[in-house]
Amino acid sequence: MAQAVTGGQFKVDGSTVTWAGQSTRPQPIAGDTISTTATGTNGYAVYVLNSGSFAGADGWIIETQTASSIVVSGSSYFSGSNLSVNADSHSAIGASVSGTGSMLNLFASTIETQGYGGNGLQANFGAIITGSNLSIITNGTNAGGVIANYEGSMVNLVSSTIKTMSQGAAGLRGGDYAGITGTNLFITTSGDAAAGAAGNVSLVSSTIETKGNDAYGLHAGSYENFITGSNLSISTSGDRAYGIRDDGGYGAILISSTIHTTGSDAHGIAMSHSWANTIITDCECILEHATAALVCAALWGSGDVTLINVTANTIGSGNIFLNDNSDGAWETTLNINQSNLTGNLLTNYNPNIVNLADSSTLTGKSTQNGISVLDVTIDATSQWTVTDISTLNDLDVTGTLSMTLSTTMLSDALMTLSGIATLGGTLELSASLDLLEIGNLFILIDAQSVSNDFERILFNGTEVTLSGGEFEWDDYLFAYAVTDTGLVTLEIIAIIPEPATWALILGGLGVLGYLQRMRRRA
Repeated sequence: MAQAVTGGQFKVDGSTVTWAGQSTRPQPIAGDTISTTATGTNGYAVYVLNSGSFAGADGWIIETQTASSIVVSGSSYFSGSNLSVNADSHSAIGASVSGTGSMLNLFASTIETQGYGGNGLQANFGAIITGSNLSIITNGTNAGGVIANYEGSMVNLVSSTIKTMSQGAAGLRGGDYAGITGTNLFITTSGDAAAGAAGNVSLVSSTIETKGNDAYGLHAGSYENFITGSNLSISTSGDRAYGIRDDGGYGAILISSTIHTTGSDAHGIAMSHSWANTIITDCECILEHATAALVCAALWGSGDVTLINVTANTIGSGNIFLNDNSDGAWETTLNINQSNLTGNLLTNYNPNIVNLADSSTLTGKSTQNGISVLDVTIDATSQWTVTDISTLNDLDVTGTLSMTLSTTMLSDALMTLSGIATLGGTLELSASLDLLEIGNLFILIDAQSVSNDFERILFNGTEVTLSGGEFEWDDYLFAYAVTDTGLVTLEIIAIIPEPATWALILGGLGVLGYLQRMRRRA
């Protein structure tokens, strides 16, 4: 085997191939080092331009001190495997490809950059990069792992690891009208504001871990951005480090994935400045901090979040939905479909709509604060179990509304509405026996007005029959009322003796009558 040698710039200019400073052989072989210290185009270690093409680079060591390591431009092509690439200076990129028709293909290679803005891989102006079994590490501020810039640029990665170590250094970033696709990727970021994947990105069977503040797992950051993912594991550990953030993009679709956040205000899904729809299907969300919510809307612009077959463990706050934006009067809609969620609805600003549909259940309370408006709809297949004093605007029930009677409801309604209660479906009530005292009047709903009434009433699991506004359960007689003033109430009006008790009473009356007759005879 030939002894390894070191040379300067390896250049493919059209059909002309040169290796500066190396006379031993015309081009490198495995183990050879290409090293440059110059600036500008002379500093590129590997430079392919003007429709140049070079395939099969294998085992090269590529190092630059003041410029990008590999540059491909002008409808050119370069491929390599088992490469070790290192760029050591400010804005020095590991491998950069520019222009429509330019392509880079890498396999089983390592790329590491050290400087500010030193991205690992970068595709510009319609260029294409493909890679598999890569290890990409960036150490500088704003030094992204993989970047696709400008219209038409595309990057496709398979079975690779991307690691960024500093502030603002996203693992993947697909720009407007450009995109990145990846399968079996492992992405880690350690700096503040360093998203795992941002912009136009589509990922399958991949892991994303972020460890800085404001470092989102997935981030749609401008009007042209859209993110899709399936079978992803997303975890964030910084404050305000959301699992998904739609910050003005076209939205996100996430399927069969997990989101795990641990930091303060680290919401599972956050929407801001968005007109898009975010759809989450067959996913699990774990939110550990007291201030984290499953869905947080802080919108300048209307947007929808749809949850389909989603489970959420809100270890801290217990909030399923939070709207905390004071800017404007934009409407947010949360669609909960085929999901069983435990948590609260909290709105501080703006119009908000929560729809329970397709056999969904929600267990928790609602709080409508300040100038916000919260409307809740429960379809015929779904159920809301209200766990505490709740406020909202409009309530539309065709499914099941479940309540547990408490002493608080003797003075305050369990649900206070600033709008209309449109009732139907089933009212499911439960109560402990110690609350069932004659004269106790429970306020279930206090609305501006009530339309229609429940079709069925269950009390402690037993369906009861209303007759003249009254029903019997066990030994108790209840009065149920929907008033013209918007109240829905339940009152215990009598205790009904059991048959055996009636027999004793009648027997006692009979004895008293007999004794009275005997006295008269005497």
